Amino acid sequence: MTYVTVTTCPVTYTSGVEMKTSMTTSTVSVTSTHGNTLSTVASPPSTPSPSSAPGACPANLNGDFEFPHLIVPVDKNQPDAALGTSFNGLITPTVSSLFNFDFPASLQGRTCSLVFLFPTRDQLQTSNYTLSGSGGFLVERLKEPADSTTSFNNQPEVNVTVNTIPSVQPGNSYVLGSGGCFSNVRIGYKVSATGSLDLDYFQDYNPAPIGLYVTVC
Repeated sequence: MTYVTVTTCPVTYTSGVEMKTSMTTSTVSVTSTHGNTLSTVASPPSTPSPSSAPGACPANLNGDFEFPHLIVPVDKNQPDAALGTSFNGLITPTVSSLFNFDFPASLQGRTCSLVFLFPTRDQLQTSNYTLSGSGGFLVERLKEPADSTTSFNNQPEVNVTVNTIPSVQPGNSYVLGSGGCFSNVRIGYKVSATGSLDLDYFQDYNPAPIGLYVTVC
């Protein structure tokens, strides 16, 4: 079970994801056919699987959290170009961003949620973003983490699809999936655009936080 926290009115969509809504709450529960974010199937031998844990952590940074230690864009229009590391998440119809998270050994036995925080522009103090088009995210866990030499053509293979969010809008916080935390390992995730979404944002945990994080509870 995953959760998407929204500030708009509830909606229902399909495309492999069953969404149940309630008019009395701003939290929409989403059951994905692909399972939990952090404890799904088909982990290779080099990627240890965490223990399963129920529930989801909050879609905010008020408690413990991990931020990405590496962001690398890959461009299918420049398939052999290693674009190097970035402070920005760039997610467009042609460019995906790869995120590395380091899970310390101290997270063993705890619950982790992969979240995307997307405040409105007027809530930001030290960050900014540009947004055009319409669409959402395809989020995938990779078999290996990326590095500074990663390009579109040599990017790691996808291990499992985490979730698909059909519409991403400012003012929302999205819990992409939850499960038992990995520990003592580096895990890579890939975020790609669906539809015509074109988002370029500066990853920043200062108020108001924006970007991809792992929250811990």
